Amino acid sequence: MYARIQTTASRPDNADKLARELVEMISGHPGNAGLILLEGTLITLWTNREDAELASERSQAGRGPRPVTIQTDDIYQIEDDRPGTAAGRPATAGWIGYFDGPLNAVQLATIRRAGAERIRPALQSLPGLVRTLTLWHPGDTKFAVVHLATSADSVREIGDAVMSTRLLDGEDPALLPGPDRMATSPVVAYETV
Repeated sequence: MYARIQTTASRPDNADKLARELVEMISGHPGNAGLILLEGTLITLWTNREDAELASERSQAGRGPRPVTIQTDDIYQIEDDRPGTAAGRPATAGWIGYFDGPLNAVQLATIRRAGAERIRPALQSLPGLVRTLTLWHPGDTKFAVVHLATSADSVREIGDAVMSTRLLDGEDPALLPGPDRMATSPVVAYETV
């Protein structure tokens, strides 16, 4: 599975109409496995890399030129996709953190261990967590983590839970600097297949 993250610099005037059109158009593309639209960020999910790469071309063929200017556009492998205790409930708030690369092998091992052994257990019982995606970009050796939640308060609770965890034996805090960039946003649309 793959995720394509595209960001925009500004919100168009007719954003609500565009969001509905976007969801309808992308859900009809071959290989589509879902969509998360945050304000300023589109995350599309794909069953294979080829369909992720062809998505913009297919959209342009059906719609014409893009109605927004794309700031960033990256395709990631979905390394981990976990439902939260609120899976099935509407996601109304999202958080995305970017861990920009390049990350070396020691950093990668440390980050993966922290995610699996410290952070995941801290989040598994949070009542407002809908879904967590961990995305890996092997070419640039970078990560992105997406949390979807039932409310902005739940997003804050996720952050509080992560920050309240204690380091594991042998964890070096110098190898765990946290995300380079992050954003919290309302969920405009969330579609699963």
